[in-house]
Amino acid sequence: MIVLRKNLIIIILTLVISLCMGLPPFFANAAAETRGDIELIEGSLFGIGDGFCFKFDKKGTPCTSFYDRNQNVLKYARVEKGRWTMETVAASSLIRENLYSSLAFDPANNPYIAFVGPDNKLKIAMKKVKKWYVQDVDNANGSGLYCDLFITSGGDPVISYQSKEGTMFAVKIAGSWKKEKIDDAGRKTIIFKNKSGNFCVYYIGVKGTETRNKEKKNKPEKGIDKKKSPGKTEWILKSAEKISSKWLISSIADSSGCIDFDAALDIKDSPVITYARGDKIKLYRETIPGSAVWKEEQVGTNKCLQLSLTLKKSGFPSVSYITRDRKELKVARYDGTKWGVKLVATAKKNYSFMQCQGAKDKNDRDLIILFDENSLIYFLQRGNGWGVGRIDGKSRVGSNINLAIDKKGKPAACYYDETKKELHYAAREGNKWLRYVVDSTGDVGKFSSLALGTDGSPFIAYYDAMRGDLKFAWKNGDFWKWERVDVNGDTGLNCSMTIGKYNHPHISYINKNSRYLKYAVKIGKKWRRERVVKLGEYAEKSVILTKPDGRPVIVYVDGHKAKKVSPGESPVRTSVRIATRHGKKKWEIHELAGPFAVNISGSALSADINDAGGIAISFLDREGKLQVLYFKDGQWFCDRFEEICRNSTSTKFQRDGSLKIVYITGKTRKESKIKTAMLKDDRWEISMVKLQGDRVGHISLGKSPDSLLRFAFHNILDSTACYFQQMIK
Repeated sequence: MIVLRKNLIIIILTLVISLCMGLPPFFANAAAETRGDIELIEGSLFGIGDGFCFKFDKKGTPCTSFYDRNQNVLKYARVEKGRWTMETVAASSLIRENLYSSLAFDPANNPYIAFVGPDNKLKIAMKKVKKWYVQDVDNANGSGLYCDLFITSGGDPVISYQSKEGTMFAVKIAGSWKKEKIDDAGRKTIIFKNKSGNFCVYYIGVKGTETRNKEKKNKPEKGIDKKKSPGKTEWILKSAEKISSKWLISSIADSSGCIDFDAALDIKDSPVITYARGDKIKLYRETIPGSAVWKEEQVGTNKCLQLSLTLKKSGFPSVSYITRDRKELKVARYDGTKWGVKLVATAKKNYSFMQCQGAKDKNDRDLIILFDENSLIYFLQRGNGWGVGRIDGKSRVGSNINLAIDKKGKPAACYYDETKKELHYAAREGNKWLRYVVDSTGDVGKFSSLALGTDGSPFIAYYDAMRGDLKFAWKNGDFWKWERVDVNGDTGLNCSMTIGKYNHPHISYINKNSRYLKYAVKIGKKWRRERVVKLGEYAEKSVILTKPDGRPVIVYVDGHKAKKVSPGESPVRTSVRIATRHGKKKWEIHELAGPFAVNISGSALSADINDAGGIAISFLDREGKLQVLYFKDGQWFCDRFEEICRNSTSTKFQRDGSLKIVYITGKTRKESKIKTAMLKDDRWEISMVKLQGDRVGHISLGKSPDSLLRFAFHNILDSTACYFQQMIK
C-alpha cells in the first residue's frame, strides 16, 4: 500500500489551505491482522420460517409450523382475531438442510407436527388441552428428513420420511410406533390414502431400485443405463402403494432427473402430480378419474428449483414455484384450456427465496407462503395483484447504524428498522444487548445520529420521513421521549449530532426544500435554529463537531453542476468544506479539498475532533480512494491511500489520543476487505480485520477507552445490526 501525504499550510486565519511539499509515508505494521468476535445487536443470523408447513385446520383457520434457526426451536402459528399468534413447541435440530416439518389435524382439530428434534431423530408433537406433548417416532440418528404427516379418520398419525436406512414409513398402532422400510434412501416424501384405502407414498428415489410390477398402471422407467458413469446417482420420481403387508413401487414416466415435486388428490380422490426436471415443469393426472390412463401436461419452461401444487374447487390446478436462481416467485394457473404464468414477487438484493407452499383460501383464492432465508411471508391473491404480510421473522434492521461508547467502555447503538419503519436503540448490559423502540410513529430513523451526554445518557437526532421533520429523543428511565426540532418544510435529512460544552445538543441537517445546511442547538428547554449556507444540488452529508470552547464546526460535502465543461470532463463539482461559527449566526466557510476531490455522493464522509481541537476528516475521492485530512500543530495534512475503497469509512480519535479509521477496500463485494488505519506519532499502522467485507455495509467506529478496536456495522447479507471488538495485534 502507498499513502500520499501532502502538507496543507494555513494561509488565512489558519483555515484557507493550499497543497505543499510531499512527505514520505510511514508504516509500523502494514501486515498486522485483527481477529475479533461479532455480537448480534438485533436481527436474525439464521432463518426464521425454514422447513415450514402450511395448513387450514378443520375450522378453516390458517396455521403453520416452522423452524426458528435463531433459537433452534420448532414453532406453531395460527391466525387469531386477524393476527398471527406464535407458540414455541419444542427444541429442534441444528441440521441446516433437508429439514421439514409437517402439520396435520386430528378429527377433534388438535394439531400434530412431525419434526426432527435436537438429537436429530424423528419426533411428533401433539397439542392437547393447550399443552404440547412430544414423542419419539424413530430412534435412529438422522431420521425424519423430508417428513410428511397424515392423520387417518380414526385419529391415527402416519408419517413418511427419509433416514439413513432408506425411505421410511411409520404408523402408530396401539400406542407404539412401528416403522417399515419402503426403498433405499431418497429425497422428499408425500403420503396420503388413495381411493382404495391404501397408503401411497410419493418420493424422489434412486433410479433402478424400485420393485417391478407389470400390473402397476403407472408406466415404469427402464433400468439403470449401464453406459452412465459408475457411482453417479440418477434421481427419479417414484410412487409406493402399500397392499396388505407389501409395498409395490413404480416410477413415474419421464421423471428422470427430477428436482422437486408435489402431489394432491382431486375432488374424486384421484392423484395429481407435478414435478420439475431440466428446464420444464410437468403435470400428470388421470384423463378420466379412476381410468389409470395418465395425461401429461407442460406447465412452464422456467428452470424451477422448488414447487407446490394446489387444486381449485373446480379441480383446475395451480403451481407456485421458485426459479432456479432463487430470485423469483411465480404461479402457473390452468383455466380449463391453457396455462398462464404470472410473477408474484422478486427477491430483494442479498436475499434468496428458499421454499414456497401454495394453498386455497375459503374463497378459492391463491395463497402462497414463502420463506426468504430470514422470514416467513404470505401472499394472498387480490384481483390481479397480491396482498403481502409477515407471519414471523426478525425485521431487516441495522441500516444507518451509529455507535457510541461511554467512558467505561459500554457500547450503545441506534439504527433503523427497515421492516417496521422504526428507530431502535440498544445498549449492552453485561453480555446481553437490551433493545428499545425509540419511536414508531410513521417512518422514522432513516437518518439518525447518536451521542452520549457527560453522564452517559443517550440522545438521538433523527429524521421523520413521513412528516419531513427533524426530531430529537432522550431516554427517561426505561422509556424514550421525543420532540420535534424543526418542522419547516422537508427538513432533517442527513442529520448529525454532538453533545457540546454544558451538555447542550448541537445538530446539523439539510432542508430538502430550501437546500440550506441548517444548525440547531438546545439551550435549556428551547431550540435555536439558524441557516448556515445555501447548498448545491449534490450536497448530501454533514458531520457536526464542537471545539473545546463550545463553538460548533460543521464538515460537509457540497457540490453543483457546472454550466461549462471541457470535453471529457465531468460537469459535477464537489468539495469538502468546513463551516465554523463565529459570533451570533455568523459562519465562516472554507473549502478544504476539491473540486473533483470527493465522490459525488459524499456518503463516506466521516469526521472527529480531539480534546485539543484537532480535526480529522475521511472521505472517498472520485477514484474511490480514501483521503484523510487532519489538522495538527496549526497545519492541515492530507494523506491519500492508493487502494480502491467502497461503502463507508468511519474516523474517530481514541481516548489515548490516537486517530483510527475503519474502511473497506476492494472494487467488488467479493474482493472486499476491512482494514484499520491508526495514526500515532506520524505513522500509519495498517491492520486487516478478519471479518468478511462482503457482508459489511455502513460502519460506525467507537471512541474506545482502551486498546480494543470497536465498531458497529450493518450486516447487509443478513440485514442485522452487529458489533465487533478485538485487540489489534
